[in-house]
Amino acid sequence: DEALGVYVAGQGTATKISSRALDKALKKISDPSVIELEQRADDDERRLLVHLPHETWVFCETASGYFKQRVWYRAASRRGETYRLRNATFVNGAWYCDDTQSAMVGELRDDVSSHFGEPVEWHFDGPMIENDGNPFQLDSIELIGLPGRQPHGEKAVMFLSWSRDGETFGREMALSPILAGQRTFKMQWRPRVRFPTSCILRFRGYDTALSGFAKIAEKLS
Repeated sequence: DEALGVYVAGQGTATKISSRALDKALKKISDPSVIELEQRADDDERRLLVHLPHETWVFCETASGYFKQRVWYRAASRRGETYRLRNATFVNGAWYCDDTQSAMVGELRDDVSSHFGEPVEWHFDGPMIENDGNPFQLDSIELIGLPGRQPHGEKAVMFLSWSRDGETFGREMALSPILAGQRTFKMQWRPRVRFPTSCILRFRGYDTALSGFAKIAEKLS
């Protein structure tokens, strides 16, 4: 016998694609029949969604092939909510989906990230920052990306927090709200906090824009 996992079947083969973190989440499910799988393929992007009772995991096939490693992320709607979008279907040149919380039907678009009119939350952890084992001060940290892409009249809020042990994160540091159209807005924080050896940064945002970031730039002293 073998524990639950996610596999891709081929001609007489089965390749495991689930990550260790997803495998741990699958172990907690006593009835596998509650797990839903959903595939989406649009242009050159293929994704597999694994809907669990309390969370949704997404496998990025195209990105996994590009980076030569399995790329997964967890999808959610508003803070504390599970992913509401289900059963996406391509009809007449557009993608439509169901809502797990109502009878509404939504359209999947690439110009907004809201779920059925509600802003969504995102967050990610950056790489470990260190100074060759020496103490340092984090003077500034900047996200290089595409701000101000939300619809007219909307604003985006972003937060930064940090951890010294990789498990517990301190109080968040807010950035000034980003208004629609502020495409040259500098997404920069100035913590001026000292660390004995290293730190891990966490970024969180809440908006209706399709946020995109290419680089994290830090200044140490």
